[in-house]
Amino acid sequence: MAAMDPDARPAENGADAQCADAEQADPGVDGADAAAQRAVVDALRRDPDTWPNDIAVAVRRGVVTLAGWVDHDRKRLAAVAAAHRALGEPPGVRAVVDDVGVRLPGVLPRSDAGIAAAAVRALAGAEQGRRVEVTVTDGWITLDGDHAPVPRRLHDATLLSRLSGVKGVTDAR
Repeated sequence: MAAMDPDARPAENGADAQCADAEQADPGVDGADAAAQRAVVDALRRDPDTWPNDIAVAVRRGVVTLAGWVDHDRKRLAAVAAAHRALGEPPGVRAVVDDVGVRLPGVLPRSDAGIAAAAVRALAGAEQGRRVEVTVTDGWITLDGDHAPVPRRLHDATLLSRLSGVKGVTDAR
C-alpha cells in the first residue's frame, strides 16, 4: 500500500484506484488476498456511513488493514464493521487492522484537559450521587465509577460524544 499523506484528502477516484490496484498482479499478493481486498472495498462502497475514497484497503496474508482519515468516529466504526462483514465473503481472511484516524473538520484540536473539564460540566448534576471518573486520552473519553443503568450510560455517551474535540467515548461503568 502506498504511503498516505495524512493532510491530503484522497482523490475522488480513490476507491476505484483501490479496486484497480486489487486487480493488478502483485507478486506479494495471492489471489485470496486480492479477492479479500475487492470484497472489503465493495463492502465500503455499499455502506452508507462510509466514504470509501477516504479509506485505503490493503490485504496481506489474510489480514485486512484499513488506513486513512475520517471526520467522525461513527465513520471509522462503520468502516471496520463493513470490513468484518466482508470477512465471510472471501475465505482465508483472518483479521482487520484499524489504522483509520479521526480528524474533526474545522475544529482546532482541543486539549485533553479542556475536554475533561467540558465532560465534567456536561455530567454535573446528571449522575444523582453516583461517583463518575472521567479519563481523557488523546481526545477519547473513558467513564468509570459506580454502576449506572444502561439508559443513563447511553445518554452520557451520546452527550459526551457531541463535545468539541471528542473522538469517542467508552463507558466502563
